[in-house]
Amino acid sequence: MAETFLIGALAPNDAAAVRRLAASLRRWFSPADLRAIDALLKENAVGWVAHDRAEDDKHKHMLVGFLLTAPTADPLVREVAWMGVDESWQGRGVGTALLDRAVASAAADGMRELEVSTVAASAGYAPYEATRAFYHARGFVDRRTDRDYYWPGGDRLLLRRIIAGDQMDAVVGHGDGTGLQGASHDGD
Repeated sequence: MAETFLIGALAPNDAAAVRRLAASLRRWFSPADLRAIDALLKENAVGWVAHDRAEDDKHKHMLVGFLLTAPTADPLVREVAWMGVDESWQGRGVGTALLDRAVASAAADGMRELEVSTVAASAGYAPYEATRAFYHARGFVDRRTDRDYYWPGGDRLLLRRIIAGDQMDAVVGHGDGTGLQGASHDGD
């Protein structure tokens, strides 16, 4: 039987669980990142969360992923500001489902592109190899590299994905926040 999860809109009562999950992903999120995530959550962030569908009381509806968006200077571009998936749930389709929801929402809002920043290959930080591959596999293309953005030698890679005209047939949404249900997938 495949493990499943539910995708729903970020709600105010999800903030503490998002903070805990982000703090557990130490290879990806620095203390400064955690402060930025906290600040965005306090600003009534827009985003999505993934909860497991475990039936036992110990793990019932545990938060297993999140994606937070933010506006950009371009009114037709939305930023994927922060995304994280519990390490034990990586490779099961959670990240893809969260990103699909962000794409569908941005397209419905008339956005032309999604933008995301991540650590560039030139920084030589191995945990972000899979992150870059994830975004590239989902239609994001490199736009530019900003040298020494995160730390000396910690270059930032800015990626964008055109979403205007994307076919959303594979995204199942109910418009009521109950939304997308996913099952095991390979690749993220």
